Amino acid sequence: MVTQSQREWRKRYIIALECNDYKQGVGMLKCPNGTYCALGVMCDISNLGNWVPRMKGDWVHRTRGGPIEPVYSSYIYLKHRADLPYQVKDLFGINDDLESALIGLNDFCLRSFKEIAFTLQKYGFLTE
Repeated sequence: MVTQSQREWRKRYIIALECNDYKQGVGMLKCPNGTYCALGVMCDISNLGNWVPRMKGDWVHRTRGGPIEPVYSSYIYLKHRADLPYQVKDLFGINDDLESALIGLNDFCLRSFKEIAFTLQKYGFLTE
């Protein structure tokens, strides 16, 4: 069950995807060229931390309370791994299935952020 607070964060996420403030990329939460995947936008608006550069041009979102290593899944994109830190997942009420769906829409189906926002709303992202 999604809480009211999580619903509010989800609304902010939809707005961020639709607003054209983020340039879209694939394979990493945030790319060295400043583009974001759909999950990276979620990290960025969460305000839970800041972006820390990693070797080979990858970025990891870290929380303000100190560095944490994200739990890596088996997803590998362009020789980089990227998934949501659990703090961001908790804030937005995101489970593993939804995270996988967002990765698929962004990185494999190459849907635009606006198309991703539309799809999320169509399938009850704001009302579940």
